[in-house]
Amino acid sequence: MSAPAEAPQSQRARKRWRALALSILLAVALYLGMSLWASWAAVSEAVSHTPGWAIPALLALSLTGFTLRFVRWQGYLHLLGHRVPPGRSLRIYMAGFALTTTPGKAGEAARSIFLKPFGVSYPESIGLFLAERLLDVIAMLLLCALGAWSHPQARLLTLGLALFSAALIVLLNPRLMRKLAALVQRWSSEAVRRIAHSVTQTVIHFQRCFAPGAFSRALLISVLAWSCEGVGFWLIANLLGAQIGWAEGVFIYAFATLAGAVSFIPGGLGATEAVMVGLLTLSGAPEGTAVAATLIARSATLWFCVALGLSAAWSERGALFGAPSRPAA
Repeated sequence: MSAPAEAPQSQRARKRWRALALSILLAVALYLGMSLWASWAAVSEAVSHTPGWAIPALLALSLTGFTLRFVRWQGYLHLLGHRVPPGRSLRIYMAGFALTTTPGKAGEAARSIFLKPFGVSYPESIGLFLAERLLDVIAMLLLCALGAWSHPQARLLTLGLALFSAALIVLLNPRLMRKLAALVQRWSSEAVRRIAHSVTQTVIHFQRCFAPGAFSRALLISVLAWSCEGVGFWLIANLLGAQIGWAEGVFIYAFATLAGAVSFIPGGLGATEAVMVGLLTLSGAPEGTAVAATLIARSATLWFCVALGLSAAWSERGALFGAPSRPAA
């Protein structure tokens, strides 16, 4: 009796995996196409001068950043009152990276499906996802401000970024968010009120992630995590011949990543690379060196992240595309 029901489910699973694979292949094709705007000979020449230890060092820095963000994630799950086994929680967190190339990383919200068997409601997991995204933005703004301050002509931008970050923190005030939620409930029609209730629950869990103690710890972790990737970009750029300071390297990486996010292009593909290459070139790096540094840095961050995510998503495919996963360690 179960066979007829399982066949359509299996077909749907194959279609979803095929769609996921095609989206990633398309992203890779776009990425490789963007990489060819500079002389391939110049890029090959720059890459040939990369020391053998550089790539493992970059991957280690990226892995450190991913680990720190997982620590932030696990801390938030505990804050919301859930105890997901660390090993399983790590696989679930990494599985979200398979969809990092979606616009605004929205696909990472698929972790909600994996968390459901552990009693984590959708409003809780979506609230956690939104909190992580906003923390990443604030951390990037702070890193941009740090790097921009080293340029006298960019100090006005630095003050603007700092004020914007402060405004975001003020807007996260729990009382203010509760008032906004109450206004939505009061002014909504009966039909909208049911949807507004779910949104309100998400907002409530979101604001719990920004309690003063939890927020300060999570923000520190976020800044350290993204700094690891920024330092990796600075390291490879200098090894290839670009002469920039570490603060400037972190600024370029953070600013380019934000530019990619604002573009809302999947994974920031094209936009992030263009800004990285442009800023490195403005800093005096040859175009071939700038493109090579950007390609290597993005491979060691974005594509390394996607590869880890695909591996973890395959291990969790039952929860996403088939029967619910068992909440086992």
